[in-house]
Amino acid sequence: MANHKSAILRIKKSDTARVRNKYYHKTTRNAIRDLRNEKDKKKAEVSLSSIYSMLDKLVKRNIISKNKSANLKSKLTKSVQLLEGEGLKDSDKTKKVKSETVKKVSKSSKTVKSKTEKKVSGTSKKKETKVSKKPSK
Repeated sequence: MANHKSAILRIKKSDTARVRNKYYHKTTRNAIRDLRNEKDKKKAEVSLSSIYSMLDKLVKRNIISKNKSANLKSKLTKSVQLLEGEGLKDSDKTKKVKSETVKKVSKSSKTVKSKTEKKVSGTSKKKETKVSKKPSK
């Protein structure tokens, strides 16, 4: 237990703030849960704007980070757009491209053979190139 009066008051103050922050955070989480379960477009739009302000207040009070708030807003907005039936347009979708490069060096010819393979949505394309290298002395 604290011995100084200021330390005792600080403990009380921090406990009060902890309970208050816990309430705000839990209320926001419940609102987000309700929005995700919502099926009506109009109700979802109204609750989305109130959730935006709740998240901004949490950031202002330093309960959550601004990146977490931005990520939540983005996910919730996408889910509400899908409720509207519009969804994401084909131009908005990004194709995942994996590029793998493997280099092989043959000892006799001193050439580097590079093989690049790109996988785009289940299809694969192979490309081979030869680059000659001058022998080092």
